[in-house]
Amino acid sequence: MPKTIFAIDDDPLMLEILAQVLSPPAYNLIGVLSGQGGLDSVFRTPPDLVLLDLGLPDLPGMSVLKALKGRSGWSKVPIVMLTADDAIEPIVRARELGARGYLCKPISAVGFAGVVADLLASPDVVWLDDLTRLRGARASDRVGSPHPPGG
Repeated sequence: MPKTIFAIDDDPLMLEILAQVLSPPAYNLIGVLSGQGGLDSVFRTPPDLVLLDLGLPDLPGMSVLKALKGRSGWSKVPIVMLTADDAIEPIVRARELGARGYLCKPISAVGFAGVVADLLASPDVVWLDDLTRLRGARASDRVGSPHPPGG
C-alpha cells in the first residue's frame, strides 16, 4: 500500500518535481499550494509524512508546523521542512516545534528519494538534518533550485 505524503509548497514546479520523485506505486503524493489549504486538506486525510515549505505566502511554515503538532494524534507524523532557507535559527525553531527534519533546496532527486524512504521505514529517526550529504551531490542532479540555471 502506498505511503501518503503531503507536500505543502507554494511553488507549483516544486510540487511537480516532488510528484515525479515520489511517485506511485510506493507513494501517493498530495500537493497543496498554501499553508491554510494544507491544514484544511491534511486533517481530512492523515498522511504518513508531511513535507512543508518554510516560506508560504499566506501562512508561515512555522505556523503550519505548530498547528499540525498541536493537534491530538500528530506527534508521530513526521514533518520535514523543505526550504531554501539554510539559516540556523529556523532549523533550531523547527526542531523545537516538533519537525523531524529540515532539508534545504536545491535537493538531489536521488538523495531525497532515499531520505524519504529511510524516514518512512525508520520511525525511530529523531532528527533528520542531512544537509551535508545532499549538498555533496552534483549540481546537475539538483531539483527545486530557487534560481534555475540561466534564470
